[in-house]
Amino acid sequence: MPRQRPTARDADAISRRLRHFVQQRYGSWAAFEKRFSVPRTTRLAWSRREQPSVPDVPQLLRLARETGLNLNWLLLGEPPELRITPQANPVEQVYAVIEAELRASEHVRAADFDFAWTQIKAHSDTANAHKDTVVGLAVDGVRSVFQKMVQWSKQQDAFAKLWQDPKNQP
Repeated sequence: MPRQRPTARDADAISRRLRHFVQQRYGSWAAFEKRFSVPRTTRLAWSRREQPSVPDVPQLLRLARETGLNLNWLLLGEPPELRITPQANPVEQVYAVIEAELRASEHVRAADFDFAWTQIKAHSDTANAHKDTVVGLAVDGVRSVFQKMVQWSKQQDAFAKLWQDPKNQP
């Protein structure tokens, strides 16, 4: 079977996601080129706005292995952006998801990130389970939206009961 290229639409989407990843993780194409020793002409082909080319399989494998890039996200747009190693328990799964999101979104040196994340994890591991730093912060961040949804649900339930009462029917 002859080698096939993705459709123009797919190539545009892949190129857009790759540009996003490079900007988030490396800050610029120049830094990415330097880190991966990608020839400038190759990088220009990947990053052009019209009719971009996409990385070949060996390049995709290298990106996935060395950066944790999720190829399902890059090629298909399916989240998350970074691969998450399956964890044995739900708390470790939460840690893995938050770490992957932070690594993808924070513009800090790898050493600084590793130090900060290690400190957070160390504090979390010594805290009792109900005051766990990472999980506690995640729950606190969701709590206000959760409470609003519970209130909305109660209002909807009260409205439905009111509507079902024959005394309230016209």
